[in-house]
Amino acid sequence: MQAEVASEIAHALTLELLPTPAQKWAGTRHPGAYQAFLRARFQWNKTADEGLEAAIAGYDESIALDPSYAKAYSGRARARLALCDYYRVEPRTSLEAARQDAHRALELDAGDAEAHLVVGEVERTLDWNWTGAEAAYRAALAANPNNEAAHRYYAVFLAARGRAESAALGDRACALDPLCLVVNSAAASVHYLRGDHDTAAERYRHIIEMEPRFVAARRGLAACLVQLGRQQEAIELLTSVEAKLDPVSKAWMGHALAVYGNTAAARGIAAELLGPTERRFVPAFHLALIYAGLGDLDAAFKQLDRACEARDPSLDTIAVEPRFQPLHRDRRYLQLLERLKLAPLAVA
Repeated sequence: MQAEVASEIAHALTLELLPTPAQKWAGTRHPGAYQAFLRARFQWNKTADEGLEAAIAGYDESIALDPSYAKAYSGRARARLALCDYYRVEPRTSLEAARQDAHRALELDAGDAEAHLVVGEVERTLDWNWTGAEAAYRAALAANPNNEAAHRYYAVFLAARGRAESAALGDRACALDPLCLVVNSAAASVHYLRGDHDTAAERYRHIIEMEPRFVAARRGLAACLVQLGRQQEAIELLTSVEAKLDPVSKAWMGHALAVYGNTAAARGIAAELLGPTERRFVPAFHLALIYAGLGDLDAAFKQLDRACEARDPSLDTIAVEPRFQPLHRDRRYLQLLERLKLAPLAVA
């Protein structure tokens, strides 16, 4: 194992320090384009989805100043992908724009790992092309073995298909960026999707120790507690968040309340999310969780059909998402898997 790790590090350093002489220049010589790119990266690195729109504006400026700047295209593609991940927009339109940016980046620089990663996510989310998605993830890792995002996305992709190597990829992502809350949350979600809820809960607690206000970790831990039969703790964990809950967290709260037996409160959250007062995009996939918890299968499948039309980024986890187990004996569940070209898998 030590020799394998040493070899991997040496190979990565070779790629970074000894580029091939024939390698095509893929950067920019325009100072203004580079400054705009740096401003976009600064906005990108803000907490959660806080700076995404400003980041896209920065990449727009960079591309306007230098239309041949590959990294600006792949950066904008990643930001547009993040808009979908955080449900800031309806996914389909943003994914199409991200695809165009990624392909343009690869035209300018075939070795752009970020662009290959976006292609993988678009193939997965928009086209349900699992073979093409995996090939793109592997291309991203080949282009840059130290890309934590490629390890992270690929790990979740594999976990959704019940493949054991997902845990090692998630751990590798954490090793590459051990203090990143998003990376650690993805690694925890891998264990959750694999059915190891105790390990997932432990990892989510570690993230909350680093940043108690990180909502994704709190709701991830809450989901684990529901699976461990500790629904009241899960509800308390979500209600103790100081900031206003986003629609995904509200939906997960609704599921916990439904499983706990408070059907009135769960239906109240569903009505709130479907009502005119909710200003943010409400993802149907997560709304379906509430109805699954309530045992209202007709409503759950209706929302999952909407999620398919919108190309929800979470759809391919449905075969291993334990909260959807009440749907498994319904013929519509198998029809949904066939539509997504997924094989039925049992949750461990």
